[in-house]
Amino acid sequence: MGLKKILSIFLIINLITIVFSLNIDQTKKQIQVLEKWVAYDQTDHQSRSKLAEIYEDLGDKESLDRAKELYEEAFRIENKPYYHLKYGSLLIKISNYQWFPPSKMWYIISGYTEMEDVIEREDKLEYRFIRAESCFTSSNSFCLGIASEDYNHIIINYKDGEIEEEIEKIKYKLGLVYEKQKKYDKAIQIYEHLISEDISPEMRTEIIDRIDILQRVK
Repeated sequence: MGLKKILSIFLIINLITIVFSLNIDQTKKQIQVLEKWVAYDQTDHQSRSKLAEIYEDLGDKESLDRAKELYEEAFRIENKPYYHLKYGSLLIKISNYQWFPPSKMWYIISGYTEMEDVIEREDKLEYRFIRAESCFTSSNSFCLGIASEDYNHIIINYKDGEIEEEIEKIKYKLGLVYEKQKKYDKAIQIYEHLISEDISPEMRTEIIDRIDILQRVK
């Protein structure tokens, strides 16, 4: 490898590190400001929801626990279905950190029940997507079953404007769920349909690689 190429790689790594550090610093500042504000204003449910989303994006157990608390506070102030849905979603994600089986199942069942109550009252594609995304993070067979049901429902009923996620990405995630369930033929079928559609070259390459791997292991 030439000196110029080594220097280029070094510069790229340094730039990525700097950008990542700046993003972390910015997130920390956002958290500090919002934490002070929600401590001051005990009636601001919207700021609690925004702060909860930041913690949820961080993804570690401590952050998820704090996000759960904030959504609890939010729906006690303003009893919005969305807050209950997000609270249930977080319970599913927190279950992934539980090593004691009864505790893990409590979080899964409680999270599912909370979300199901909301969806029974108002069956929106956005709500289904939130539930599917939380269940997608789990390795539990029940959760994966719910994720596949919700992704399938969204694909069948998909309409532009009702959900932000692109249909191709939802189909791809459904394929990944089938992989987790070891339903390799179903995953391959989803992927083969996808590569016949108008998708990005990066996604096409990744899907072709996945099909090749799955055909070897099934």
